[in-house]
Amino acid sequence: MMDVSDGLSSELLHICHQSNCGCRIYEDRLPLDYQTAAAAEEFNLNVTTCALNGGEDYELLFTTPLSEYDKLKSNRRRPYHRRYYKKGRRRTPRNSR
Repeated sequence: MMDVSDGLSSELLHICHQSNCGCRIYEDRLPLDYQTAAAAEEFNLNVTTCALNGGEDYELLFTTPLSEYDKLKSNRRRPYHRRYYKKGRRRTPRNSR
């Protein structure tokens, strides 16, 4: 588990390197704050690029087996009382298949 202070793409890269794997991001599942989207539009920036590269958000990033996702999401005793977002999938390296 790590915080997303340097941006989601940077933290995902750290997890992938440490786990020797890759990942696939679901763009339509990235949680976006209305103000972020409005600022991106005002400055003519791609909102997905802002969501992946913006930092200083207090969000935590972690991975879990897909088989545990539903159980984790339905747990009413969530640590830190946070919502969980399924942002993508971890991928095994091509040469290990």
